Amino acid sequence: MPALPPRSVILVTGTSGYIGCSIGLRLLEQGYFLRGAVKDVASARKIREVYESEGISVKILDSMLDFTIVEDLFSEKQWLPALKGVDGVAHVGLMLGDPNTPEAIDKGIQGTLSLMRAASRVGSIKRIVIKTSLATVMYPGVVPDKVLTAEDWNEDAIRAFDLGHFDVFPPDSKVRPFMIYAVAKAKAEQLAWRFMEETKASD
Repeated sequence: MPALPPRSVILVTGTSGYIGCSIGLRLLEQGYFLRGAVKDVASARKIREVYESEGISVKILDSMLDFTIVEDLFSEKQWLPALKGVDGVAHVGLMLGDPNTPEAIDKGIQGTLSLMRAASRVGSIKRIVIKTSLATVMYPGVVPDKVLTAEDWNEDAIRAFDLGHFDVFPPDSKVRPFMIYAVAKAKAEQLAWRFMEETKASD
């Protein structure tokens, strides 16, 4: 039995991306109301066209799909109206800004926590799911010497950033943005779990 029954309202962030758009499609197919978070009307229009091309009827799109425009993804204040009446959240996108700069890590953390804080203020929300990544726990291609679990994090990337080793990679290096993404993703998820624990403790 699903955590949230069909006809629940689910907000999906990053709806204009491949994964977010695919999640939204599956939600509509399974009878959920979808609220897609987008930056502009043009993005909403394109997503609706994709769903139509995938066989979702106009009747379902008109009655079970709506969009909320969030221009500032780092603003808790802007997330509040987007979350009104929502039962669950699928946080798919990681908001980084420029992935070539270390400041992207703070952006990634701020983007996740602003959504979490806003969701905690909306009484209707029962479940939040955050899309994770292999980069959260390890580097692709690296064979760990143990079985990785939910307790593991990409400590190598975090340690490299904390020691300032990212500076050895030039701004145009393909490695630099991936390392920044790995740290941002790991730290954002760590703080999201901590936020949940602290929120429960304060209830």
